[in-house]
Amino acid sequence: MREACRDLDRRVERLVVHRDGRAHWVEVEALRDAISTARDLGLVAGVPFYALLEVRKRVVPRILKALGSKWVNPDKGVYVQLDPYTMLLATTGFPERRLITSTGLVRPVAVSLVDTSDWEALLLDLARDVYWLSQLHWGSAFVTPRLPVTTLYSHKISRLLSLGVHPPEEYRDKLWFL
Repeated sequence: MREACRDLDRRVERLVVHRDGRAHWVEVEALRDAISTARDLGLVAGVPFYALLEVRKRVVPRILKALGSKWVNPDKGVYVQLDPYTMLLATTGFPERRLITSTGLVRPVAVSLVDTSDWEALLLDLARDVYWLSQLHWGSAFVTPRLPVTTLYSHKISRLLSLGVHPPEEYRDKLWFL
């Protein structure tokens, strides 16, 4: 990382970590320690902005859209702020998945701000990044996944590795898991 910062000729000023599922306080402390160590090594700016977000995929609430007398899936990007640090975000929906199918409504993701260096930061801006990272997907040109690539790809990699699927050495720096 030190070489990457030197090649860019600048220091990291902003770091946002997406945690798949619930974050534990041990992870919060580890992130704070990593930021402190990076500051000591000169890899980050004096007091960088950092945030730890939970991106939970298994949540009970759903978001609906009323269309006349029918209920349909919500528009992509619709959100409901539950409290100052938590919101539901529809990363899929209309126009890709307009009608409610036999599997039901599209499920939103819950985005929660767990820890940050600036509690005045807007959750909406951080959730917007989660939304756009869910649209950045190389597996399909027609349907986007629900999860951002930051959690989706790491989940796919860990799942394949747990099944004993290991890529050959020449594919380790490529998107072998897609």
